[in-house]
Order: sequence, then C-alpha cells, then structure tokens
Amino acid sequence: MRDVIFLALGANLCFAIASQIFTYFSRVISATWMNCFKALIALFAFGAYLSVTQSWVGADLYSGSLLFLSGFLGLAIGDVFLLKAFSKLGPGRTLILFGFQPLILGFFGSLLFSQAMDMQKLNAIFFFILCLGTFSLESFKKKGELAVYGPCDGLFWNVSRCWRNYFNKVGL
Repeated sequence: MRDVIFLALGANLCFAIASQIFTYFSRVISATWMNCFKALIALFAFGAYLSVTQSWVGADLYSGSLLFLSGFLGLAIGDVFLLKAFSKLGPGRTLILFGFQPLILGFFGSLLFSQAMDMQKLNAIFFFILCLGTFSLESFKKKGELAVYGPCDGLFWNVSRCWRNYFNKVGL
C-alpha cells in the first residue's frame, strides 16, 4: 500500500513540475509549439516503451478509429486550450477548472443521453459559473479588463477532455 501512495505522490509531483514548465514555455514561445513539443516527447517515450516491452496489442478498425479520434480531440486540440489557459491564468487556477469536469460530464450526459439532472447538480453548475465569474472579476480588479479568454480556454479544454473520455469508453 505504501508503494501505491508514493507512486501517486510521485505522479502528482511530476505533473506539478510539468505544469510549471508548460506554463513558462507557453508564455515565452506559444501554446501550440509547446503542445507539439509535448506530443513529440510522448511519441518518443511510447516508441521506447514498445521497443523495450514489445507488447503491441492491435485493435479493430472501429475501435482504433474511435481511440484515434479520442486522442486527437483530447491531446491535439484540448491540450492547446489547456496550455493557453496555463499561460493566461496560471496552472493553479486552470487546474481548479479541471475539478469541474464531472459537472460538464453531467451536463453532456443530460443533453446527449437523457440522464437525470436533479437540483443538486443544477446548484453545482450554478456555483461553477459563479466561480468562473470570480476569476474574471479578479482579473478585472488587477488589470481593469474582464478575463474571458483564460477561463474559456480552460472550459474548452474540459469539454474536449469529456469528449475524449466518451470516445475512449465507446472504443474499448
């Protein structure tokens, strides 16, 4: 059990350090460049893993297509919004927006699959919108203008992650 806790802490530490690095280079160069660089590193790591373990498992055309679409939505498109939100809001506030992903999933579940939406979920969505407004108001007090693009980038990233999760579940 201790090993699992240390692995989880190590993963969170790596993600926190990577978020700081992604934020720095997204501000200095661009979010699109950082996303391409990150994808290139992931491709090399994936190739190294496959060459060491030699454990490739094929998929049929339908499942493979959905998994490719999932990766394209979440990693190619969604992470550009994530990195833009990192550069505009900072990693801390952006990752607070990530905590609202279950609410967005609930909304799309209600919209697309006719799942029930009770009053507690509606209250949570209301407070989610209130939280986004608080971020914009905070920026207005600092800079004299409403910060709309940063929270919207974080929101678009969440939506793309929800679609990616959907296609992952359908494809598997």
